[in-house]
Amino acid sequence: MNKNHVKNILMIILFLAFIGYYWIFFPVTGGEGNTEREKRQLAEFPQFKAEEYKTYSARLTDYLRDHIPFRYEVTSRYNDLMINTFHQPTDRGVILGKENWLFYNSNAKDPDTNELLDYDGVSRYTEEQMERVAAEVRGADEFCREHGAQMIFLIAPNKSSVYPQYMPDVYVQESDYSRMDQLYEYLCENTEAIVLYPKRELRELSLKYKTFYANDTHWNGLGAYFATQMMMEKFGLDYPALSQLELVNDPSPEDLKLMLGVENYAPDDGNTIPDYGQIYQVSVISATENMTSYESTNPNGKKLLLLGDSFSEKLVPALGISVTRLDASRTRYYQFAETGDYDYVVYEMVERNLSILAQ
Repeated sequence: MNKNHVKNILMIILFLAFIGYYWIFFPVTGGEGNTEREKRQLAEFPQFKAEEYKTYSARLTDYLRDHIPFRYEVTSRYNDLMINTFHQPTDRGVILGKENWLFYNSNAKDPDTNELLDYDGVSRYTEEQMERVAAEVRGADEFCREHGAQMIFLIAPNKSSVYPQYMPDVYVQESDYSRMDQLYEYLCENTEAIVLYPKRELRELSLKYKTFYANDTHWNGLGAYFATQMMMEKFGLDYPALSQLELVNDPSPEDLKLMLGVENYAPDDGNTIPDYGQIYQVSVISATENMTSYESTNPNGKKLLLLGDSFSEKLVPALGISVTRLDASRTRYYQFAETGDYDYVVYEMVERNLSILAQ
């Protein structure tokens, strides 16, 4: 028996072993462990319908891809090799920073935004673009005033704006004065709204406290606390000092780590959030598709409407203790201000998304 013949037999045996392994373990494992680890809903086994026959094979492929045994483990090992050995991100939306910090390359996911243009210190908004943003802020502020509410337009800084020291050297920052600084000055000069962009304040605080997650896009609970503290000063409302609050662990949501698809990445330790329950209790009283309402034991009788993107989620517990009633909506629909007899409105938007308003 020649060597080629032996080699061919071995290849056939290995192939049959792989196929047999799949059919033995697939009914047992079904890849069900992938759901919890990937934090997404896996594809379900498609039911065949005659009217949907054209898409059936694609849906079946999605199911097999999601449920093949140990798919997550194999993919994770590959991603781990690419990241930790070759220092190459496995998702174009993630930037591998210094000291295991991860940053968001938003343009890879949403072409209407570009966090790197906010970072480079060279890019600028045009006068026309800035006026478009100002028109939105002006319209929201005037609408809220007409309905008896005081509004703050809160620009949540990008992570790279607060922690530029962890950005990789390949991304050069020519100046610390960004297009967001330019736009912030324009909004302050050309609208009557209270505009808050706490980049420099959070950067200074970050010398002592950790205000953003290392492996997630967002500010952590402490970063949201400091932003809320600044807003309460603008509103003239009492707010507890950090020394009055106990700090507790604030686990990272790990959205950037999950985008990389790797299990063994550096832990994101040291994130904390104030224990607001020491001051007032906050509870959900109703929830709809567009709005979640909270009631606190704060007796000041004030009502606040929070509008915003994903950065607004960490603001909810921080704002919840500042008023008796908080309504929160993941939307920019400031016309909600006419529905609730609000005293205050916080209209939050992360820095990178301002370019959407500028279009």
